[in-house]
Amino acid sequence: MNLILDVVTPLGAKLSREEATSLTLPGVIGEMGILAGHTPLMAALKIGRMTVQRGKKEKVFAISGGYVEVADDRVIVLTETCEESTEIDAERAAKAKTSALEELKKLTPADGEAYSAALLRLQRAETRLDVSRIRN
Repeated sequence: MNLILDVVTPLGAKLSREEATSLTLPGVIGEMGILAGHTPLMAALKIGRMTVQRGKKEKVFAISGGYVEVADDRVIVLTETCEESTEIDAERAAKAKTSALEELKKLTPADGEAYSAALLRLQRAETRLDVSRIRN
C-alpha cells in the first residue's frame, strides 16, 4: 500500500499525487515518519529535509516549514518553498549562508524580529546546502 503525496507552495503544486512508500518530515517537535495506514494527523513543520521514498528510490527536498495533514493514506504538505536536491544552486545557498552569518554578527536576540529573521535565513541556507549535497 502506498501514500499519495501533494506538496503545495504559494507558487502552486510542487508534487501532485506522487506515490510514496514512506515520507520523512521535519516536525517542529522532531522528525516524523509516515507510512501507509498512518493515524490521521495535522502537524506544524519546521525548516528542514523532506525525504520521499518510493521503493528503493528516494527524493530529498529542502522545505521551509509549513504544515502537514495525513488522512486515509493521503498526505498534503503546505510549505512556503520546496526544492528538490537537484534543483538547489549550492553556490547561491553558500552565499546566502555567509550573508545571514554576517547579519547575525551585527544583531543580538534583543533585536527581536530582525534577529529571528536572520536566524531563519541561516537555517534555510544551511538546509539548502545540506540537501544540495544529496543527488537523487
